[in-house]
Amino acid sequence: MLRKSVFFFLLIYLLVVASSCNEKESKQEMIGSIRLYPVILNGKVGYINDTGKIVIKPQFDGASIFSEGLAFVEINGKVGHINRAGKIVIK
Repeated sequence: MLRKSVFFFLLIYLLVVASSCNEKESKQEMIGSIRLYPVILNGKVGYINDTGKIVIKPQFDGASIFSEGLAFVEINGKVGHINRAGKIVIK
């Protein structure tokens, strides 16, 4: 019975610790980065920030939201990933 109680306590403890680590990582990611949103202008996709300012000019045929600092983009039928500066980092 004592073993089950200790095991249960350790399991709960590990879940709480893991949960708090994920929250810290998410907060650090949000603090260190600016949210960018896809926007379509004249048939091309670019990105704006929270204030509505264009930060990556509309030049893509298609694009996704940013995840882990990268976004999927399409140009002339070719696909790749860009970073938050708009530079193609994965062709």
